[in-house]
Parts: sequence; structure tokens; C-alpha cells
Amino acid sequence: MSPGQDLELRRLALFVLNAAPVKNSNREEAARTALLRYAEVDQSRWWVRPAIEVFASSFLSCYSSLVTAAVWLAGMLLVDVLSSWVRQRILKRDFRLKQLMYVVALLASLLWVAHAVVLWSCVGLVPNIAAVMDLMTVALYGAVGSYHSRPLLLNLVVPQLATLCVLLVSYLAAHESPFAAVMATLATIGACGTILMNGLLMHEGELKLRRSNADMARLNAELANLAETAQVASAAKSSFLANVSHEIRTPLNGVLGMAQAMTTGALTEEQRSRLKVIKESGEALLALLNDILDIAKIEAGRIEVEDVEFDVGRLVVSATAPFQALADAKGVSLIIDVSPLAEGICRGDPTRLRQILANLVSNAVKFTEKGHVRVTVGREDRLLVASVADTGIGIPQTSLEAMFQPFSQVDASTTRRHGGTGLGLSISKQLAGLMGGAITVKSEPGLGSTFTVSLPIARVRALADAGDVSQDAAGQDPWGWRERGDPAQSPLCRLRILAAEDHEANRLVLQALLQASGAHLTVVGNGEEAIAAFRSGVWDLILMDVQMPVMDGLEATRRIRAYECASAVTPTPILALTANAMPDQIAHYIHSGFSGHIAKPIDIAALYAALEATLGTASSGEEARRRA
Repeated sequence: MSPGQDLELRRLALFVLNAAPVKNSNREEAARTALLRYAEVDQSRWWVRPAIEVFASSFLSCYSSLVTAAVWLAGMLLVDVLSSWVRQRILKRDFRLKQLMYVVALLASLLWVAHAVVLWSCVGLVPNIAAVMDLMTVALYGAVGSYHSRPLLLNLVVPQLATLCVLLVSYLAAHESPFAAVMATLATIGACGTILMNGLLMHEGELKLRRSNADMARLNAELANLAETAQVASAAKSSFLANVSHEIRTPLNGVLGMAQAMTTGALTEEQRSRLKVIKESGEALLALLNDILDIAKIEAGRIEVEDVEFDVGRLVVSATAPFQALADAKGVSLIIDVSPLAEGICRGDPTRLRQILANLVSNAVKFTEKGHVRVTVGREDRLLVASVADTGIGIPQTSLEAMFQPFSQVDASTTRRHGGTGLGLSISKQLAGLMGGAITVKSEPGLGSTFTVSLPIARVRALADAGDVSQDAAGQDPWGWRERGDPAQSPLCRLRILAAEDHEANRLVLQALLQASGAHLTVVGNGEEAIAAFRSGVWDLILMDVQMPVMDGLEATRRIRAYECASAVTPTPILALTANAMPDQIAHYIHSGFSGHIAKPIDIAALYAALEATLGTASSGEEARRRA
């Protein structure tokens, strides 16, 4: 024998030795399960057997002696007591006496055989018929009640059917012709075989059902494990994205923040051009990061749809305005057509609608070299319908299906002319679905494309007058002081602002962006220093970074709120100044005591809007602290 064959034989022997205990263990478990099931069924009908036995013994006493009937009944009752004791042990999961259960079942079966034989030996047709019915009934009762366990089934049924065959065949052989005896014998054996076969089939069906239930339980356990694994993976993915978002937004804050601050100074044309490249590149990177986070939030089901009032006309203008310069540079007309039926104040999610329109208009302008891009907004029944039509390159019919898939590009080659990640349309379609609407597309190569979004956004009222202020006006410098560049005219020049920020570049960004406002800014490096500065001074507003050494912004904010509560003073507005911008994180900040949040990279308009919104609160807080 070669060494290879010897190794294979050793492996086979090892497999058999290991598999045998597993197979025996499975059989043992199946036998225990069957006994337990039989014990449960038998327990539910414990009163039936004594009643039948009393009736059978009284019938036996009519055709035999009273002593015989009494002895038989005593034997049966003794077997019942023993069976009940063993049954209780099995119901308590004690299977050490399982063999005794088989013996008790066999004793009961033999006692019933004795009962039938005694009746058969009595003279008369009635006791003979009673003997046959006795054996048939016990066989059927045993087959129906003990099919869970094959040993019990055989012990209860086989003695009855064997005795029945013997009695009937002997009778037929003695009293009928050979042909009739043979036919009747075959019929008897067939009937008995049918009873036994039905019992065995029920047993096999029980086994299959048990295996099916076990398989189902195993599959359910696997599905539960998969669901748990998916939840863990989703949590890990969200944590990873949150960390990546924070780490990318922090340096981006330095780039974009300084770029915005530098635009307010005196620059040469060349410097302004270079600064524009820096700013646009940073904004493109920020847009990509936001798209990736949006996809992750949609997949995790963590996007919530707002339900607020907004001005449709202003929203459409604000959504398309960022692309006007690119359209003008390409010689493409950007046309906005809002139907009178669509104008006015509507109720829905303006943020998501703006995001959808911006994605569609961005693509339309990007892929259109000449002609126009037309944005049309109207109403159809209860739906707000917005379409973006262009005269661009169009989309082949074969690519329309894939257009809404993440990272999908019509032209994915290395020589493609147009950039992009292919996330915008996927995000737009899923956002429309979350809002209860849909996006459709019609396109012909070389002629252009039309994307139509239909959303169930209700029109609340007509635009009455200038008193209807849209959310889009936020951060647009309503006093005009930023345009005039006069800090003395700034309503922020009265504010005393405390900022907690550990990153040196972010400190410089804050100082540069707030320099033109005339606000008095004090910067500290961590939460512990922020608490000390808060207690030693009077502040109208606190800008608090969340992730800092020594003490983070969350703990610092909790301690400040506790101090204010103990001192009975009006709470000072605290804005979370952080790169962690996912919705669950923002909700956590608000719950922890923050008044709001400003995302990094800091947008100067958003920063000033947030500061201006605190003016009324700051004034009342200052008066309250002075009185205290």
C-alpha cells in the first residue's frame, strides 16, 4: 500500500470514528423527542384508559368469571400506575427509564391480547365479535396515539394485529372452504397490514415534520445571526463614515474657511482666480463627501423627511442659482418656468426637494454644450411636478435603467469628457421615493433628456405678500452690513463670543471669518478651559467643538447647563461647531444641551445666520445675568 493510500484510509477511519458518535447522538435525541411527545399526548388522555378498562372488565365478567375480570382489571390498573410514574419522569426530561416505557407499553398490549383471547374462548357470537373489535380498537388506538415513537408503535400494535390474524385464520380454516378461508385470510392480513402501515406512515410523517421544524429553526437562527451581523456591520459602517466625515471635514474647514476669508480682502485678479480654484476644488470635495454620506444614510434608513412650509418659487431659484455661472460660461440658457398653479406656500421637505432639483440641474448643465436647460414646475392633481429638460448629449435607451444605480456612468471610459461619481441621480431617486414620489426620464441620444420628479407636496396657500419669508432667505444678510463691509453697522458687533476649539487651523478660520462682523471673540483650547472662561465672564454665545482633548464639548456643555440650572440664570446659546454632521449625531447634540449646530467646513453665510438668530436670546440672557 502506498503512503498516499495509507493516509486516505487513516482519514476515512478518523471520519467514521468521529461521525459515529454524532449519528448515535442524533438518534438518541430523536428517540427522546419521540418519547416526550408520546408522554405529552398520553398525559392529556390519562382518564380515558381507566374508563375503557372498567367497561372492558365488566363486559368480560358477563361471559367469563368475575375473578378473571377482576384479575385482568387489577393488572391493567397496575400497568397504568407504572406507566403514569414513568411518564412523569419523562415529562421532567429524565430519560433514564425510557426502556421501562417500552416494557410497560408491551405489558399493556399483552394484557389486551389476553382480554381478547378470553372473550374468543367464550361460547357465542357476541364474545367472538367483541374479541375482534377489542383487538382492532386497541390496534387503532395504539397506532394513532403512539406513532411518534416506532418502538412504542410496534409494541402496542403488532401483538394485537398478530393475535387478530391468528384467531381469524384459525376460525376460517375450521369453518369455511379452503378457497373462502384463503381469501378471508388475505383480507384479514391486508386489513391488519393497512393499520400497521398507516401507523408507520404517520411515524415517518412525524419524523419529516420534526426534521422540517428543526431545519426551520436552524434557518431562523441563521437568519437571526445574519440580521445581527448586518446590524453590526451597519453600525460599523456608520461609525466609519462618521469618523471619515469628521477627519475630512476638519482640514476642509481650514481650506474653505480661509478661502472665504481671503475673498473679503484686496486681491489681484490672478490671486482671485487662484483662490477661486481652491474654493471650487474644496467645494467639489465637500459635495462628494456629502453624496457618499447621503447614500449611506439612505441605505441605513436614517433619513427623516421634514414637513414644513416653504415658498416653491424661491426654492427653485435658489436651487438653480449655483449653476447659472457655468451655464453662462458655456453659452447655455438656464430657463425657469414656475406655473401660477405651483407658486405659493407649500408644505413638505424643502431641503430634499432642493437637493433633487440641484442634482438634476447640475447634470443638465454639465451635459449640455449648447441650447438650453429648462426647469418647469407645475401641479397635476395633488402632485408637485418639476421637470428639467436639456438639449444635451442625451442617454441611450440601453443605459436608462442603470442611470439611477449608485456610481453609474453612461460613459465610464478613461476618455470620458464629463466628471462625477454617478451618485446624484441615485440619491435623487431614493429621496423622491422616501418623500412618496418618483422620478422618470425620457431621452434621445443627440437631442437631450427630460427628467421629471413628481412629489405629493401640498399647496397650503398663495404667496400673499412680502411677509411670507422663505427659508431660502436665511443667511442672506438682511441688514446689508456685510455688503457694505462696515463692522460698526453689524448687529453682531455687540456679541461676546466664547469659542472652544483645539485645532489651530480652525481657530484661525473662526477669527478670520468673524473679524468682519465686529464680534468680540475669545478662543480656548478644550472643554475644561471653556467652563473656566464661562464662569469668569459674561457671554452672549458659545461655539463649542465636540471632539477636544482633556474634556470634550459634550461634557463641557452638560456641566455648563448644570451650572446655569443651579445658578438660575437664562441658558446661554451653545452651538456645536463640529465636522460630525450626520442626523443622529446632530440629534444627540441637541439632546445633550446644545442650542444648534454649525457644520464644518464652515460656510460664512450659515455662520452669520446662526449668530444673528441668537441676538434676541443673547440680549435677554445678558439682562438676566446682570440682574443675578
